[in-house]
Amino acid sequence: MQKNDTMRHRTRYSRLRAVAEPVMEIAYCFDWPSKVYDFVSPHPEINVISQSVRLADNNFKNPIRAVFVSDLHIGPTTSERLLTIAFSKIAAYEPDILLLGGDYVFLRATEKRMQLLGELIRSVRCPGTYAVIGNHDIWANEPVIAEALHNAGATLLVNKQVVIDCKGARIELLGLDDPHAGNCGGKYSTDDSADIRVVMCHSPEGLRYLDTTPFDLFLCGHTHGGQVASPWGPIIVPHGELCRRYSSGFVNHKDGLLFVSRGIGTVEFPLRFFAPPDFLVLDFCGD
Repeated sequence: MQKNDTMRHRTRYSRLRAVAEPVMEIAYCFDWPSKVYDFVSPHPEINVISQSVRLADNNFKNPIRAVFVSDLHIGPTTSERLLTIAFSKIAAYEPDILLLGGDYVFLRATEKRMQLLGELIRSVRCPGTYAVIGNHDIWANEPVIAEALHNAGATLLVNKQVVIDCKGARIELLGLDDPHAGNCGGKYSTDDSADIRVVMCHSPEGLRYLDTTPFDLFLCGHTHGGQVASPWGPIIVPHGELCRRYSSGFVNHKDGLLFVSRGIGTVEFPLRFFAPPDFLVLDFCGD
């Protein structure tokens, strides 16, 4: 694998987490929390959210399908069966583009977990797969995770842009670093020939770094929709003003559209309340 600027040391890794994670690794030996989840939820609910997005070229006649999925959290608190079901559903949509929103692991990036990550990604056969990094990936072992993504055929974007030519349309995709444990700084130019501009970041806090960068669509996760929520909204929300303001779903932000996924996996404990896992199916089309 070609080394790049994703090869960094952990940043903003609190003393509390430095103590808590080894304790959880021991307490969750043999991945027993995920087995409890399988027993309690033999038929897990996974929400599929669909959205049509109009391209700038109104004469575009060949729809492009992209799927965005985030927060897999492969580890002791996420059921492998749940992940397999989620990616089986994703594969059934036959996407042209697969977009991965970060936080691929919880706790350690073991060889077994990286093998599962690769199997999940490769189970979705599509022309292009693009990924960003999450805070848990940086805390765990970012170089190992970056290599697993690369070996599975995913292009990792850390403060980088690509223009995807697909079915005659041009999609400009900017992938930001994780705003909590990484560094989103930088100025980003735009491609005037692009039919649509998409930004992907692990967390909605990445919006803070786009004051002068226009976008049509911003895709992120991180919040889990609270993971523990009520019918009136999240009870537990990750740190950050924008995480609290945008906990899940679609919302208009300035001149663009923001989507916050609840993700698939879980951290700390294997249960969700009023915040079922989800992934997004995007259909880019003309008039």
